[in-house]
Amino acid sequence: MPRKRFDPAKLSTENIRKNLVRAALFLAAYELMQFSITEGVKGFLCYEQDRKEWDEKYRKQCIERGFTHKKYLSDFYKCCYWLIEQGALSEGDLLSLDEIHQHRKDIAHRLPHFLVDTSYEVRPDLLMAVREYIRRIDVWFAKNDVLIDLSTGDIVEMPEQEEEIRSGKMAFFDLMLQAVLDDL
Repeated sequence: MPRKRFDPAKLSTENIRKNLVRAALFLAAYELMQFSITEGVKGFLCYEQDRKEWDEKYRKQCIERGFTHKKYLSDFYKCCYWLIEQGALSEGDLLSLDEIHQHRKDIAHRLPHFLVDTSYEVRPDLLMAVREYIRRIDVWFAKNDVLIDLSTGDIVEMPEQEEEIRSGKMAFFDLMLQAVLDDL
């Protein structure tokens, strides 16, 4: 039996707008998560020599794990492996991140389908997983890095409780979510 792909109700301007908002939210959230991961690691390894050694080491780790496709040799995956080694992520997280990455790619490259085709939907479970990864990664960096108040030069003491740590990226994610909540 052929699947029903186009639902006339989904072709309304209201539904297209809602689906466009969902897609845009997911793409923006993914970029925040990717920034947390890649720029977090690169910032943590601030010395150029460390970065060159890091690049080669994690490139080799990707290849040793059988990930030879060019996407797995990207900075994003190399940074994920570094975070696994540090205990901030697990191998299971990498599978979830890969699923999130694939969904982001589908949205970006098949956007018209997500707007009108009933078999394509932005997955809210993956959106919330993105939020959780942003939180976890940013909390890990906050707890494991030295943070300096640029206005005073003083070292900033981080709260002991993870729930009290909230990064700018987390605040921005929540602001985006709040801005479009009525449209979801």
